[in-house]
Amino acid sequence: MEVSNSTNALKISVVGDSGTGKSSMILRFLGSSNEMKRRSSGLEGRYKGTILSKDGRRFPLNIVDSVDLEYTENMGDYVRAIDSDVVILTYSTNEDASYNNLFLRCSRLQKRKDEFSQQGSLPRTLIVGTKSDLVDLKQVPHSSGEKLMRAFGMDGFIECSSKSGDNIDKVFSTAVELALKKRKEEGKMAEPVVTMQKREFKEQEVEKPEEAEACCACIIM
Repeated sequence: MEVSNSTNALKISVVGDSGTGKSSMILRFLGSSNEMKRRSSGLEGRYKGTILSKDGRRFPLNIVDSVDLEYTENMGDYVRAIDSDVVILTYSTNEDASYNNLFLRCSRLQKRKDEFSQQGSLPRTLIVGTKSDLVDLKQVPHSSGEKLMRAFGMDGFIECSSKSGDNIDKVFSTAVELALKKRKEEGKMAEPVVTMQKREFKEQEVEKPEEAEACCACIIM
C-alpha cells in the first residue's frame, strides 16, 4: 500500500530505548490508541497518511516507529532512519538510564557525522523527553534536555506526555516544520495533496493496508 510517492512524502522516524514510550506517543498523536495497533512483528511499525501544516497545506506523511532496542555502538536504528527528513530521539524523563543512553547516541552520532553525511543530507533531529506527567517520579530535569540539545547542535527539544496529551501535537507539528524547512533548503519541496476531509481521505483514498502497516489522516490544530 502506498498513500503517496515515497520520495515525496515527508518521513519522520522515532528512535529511542525500549520503554521510552515511542509507540504510545505516535498513537496518541494519531488519535486512535484504542483502535489502531502496531501490526508489524518485524523491526518497525509504519504509519502512512497526511498532515496539515501550519500554513494550511496538507502533505503526505510517513511515520516510522523504530525497533525497540537499547543503544548499541553500531547505531543500527539511526542508520535505518538516515533517509528520514526528521529523526525524533526519545528518552524518559523518569529514567536516568534512558537519558544517558541518548547522550551516548548523540555522542556517537557526532563522531560519525562525516561518515553518515556521505550517504546524503542528514535528517533534522528533535529531542523529546517523554512521560512528563510523572512529575513525582521525574529524574531528568528539563534543563538537561535543553543542555543536550545545545551540546550536540540538535534542532529542538520538547517534553511531552502521551497519557495527558501535553505537547504531543507540538512534537509532530515541530517535526513537520523541520522537515519542510529541510526540503526547502535542498530544493526538494514536498508537494501538497488536495485538501479533503479526514473521513473522505480514509474511506476514498486509502487502499486496504498491508499486514505490517497502518493508515492515518493526521490534523495539526
